[in-house]
Amino acid sequence: MSDLKSFLSDESGAVSIEYGFAILFASGIAIAILSTVRTQVTNAFNTMNARIQNQMNNAAFR
Repeated sequence: MSDLKSFLSDESGAVSIEYGFAILFASGIAIAILSTVRTQVTNAFNTMNARIQNQMNNAAFR
């Protein structure tokens, strides 16, 4: 009976689970932020590429 009481009162696994949830939450936020940054960087490079191509096409006809 004392083994059952000690098993039920042991909270060491609960702390590990809480740390696991904290890491899961932090990694989810990091993935969301990196996804947004990736989209913004991709858009910036696409804009620069279009402007460079436009300038090169205009310079070729002069």
